[in-house]
Amino acid sequence: MASDVEKVMDEFEAALTDLLQASHTQAGATPEMRTRLAAARAKADKARVGHSSVENDYRTAVDRAFGTARQNFR
Repeated sequence: MASDVEKVMDEFEAALTDLLQASHTQAGATPEMRTRLAAARAKADKARVGHSSVENDYRTAVDRAFGTARQNFR
């Protein structure tokens, strides 16, 4: 189960990172990126139900995504 949760959180983190990075470009985030993030978030939310430890995984994924996006604009 842990590997399934990790996969979902990695997918969410990647989608959020891509959207954050694109939002800082002239082209901006595409509708496809927003759809991908929404789907990844829905999977993450589903994985969180009934698993209190997943909440920390979710927060960690968000923190890492923002950190990665921020590093690419320094």
